[in-house]
Amino acid sequence: MAGERQAEAKLEFASQFKREAIVAIGNGRNDRDLIASAGLSICIIGEEGCSPETLLNADVVCADIRDALDLLLTPRRLVATLRR
Repeated sequence: MAGERQAEAKLEFASQFKREAIVAIGNGRNDRDLIASAGLSICIIGEEGCSPETLLNADVVCADIRDALDLLLTPRRLVATLRR
């Protein structure tokens, strides 16, 4: 299955880095394992929706990729989002 090979390739690429150094952004089922293993993970819902497995494994959920990238550019927003 092509999606499973993509998921494996994403995890293999990420394995080159420390978990804490990885920010993963995705919405598809093939992103679920990468999202679960990243130091910070952001699920994008977007117009096409997202995989529920990916959504449940994410630290943060955004409506749009621009919003996700803005969180990285404005760390205070990210801190506020992740505050307990």
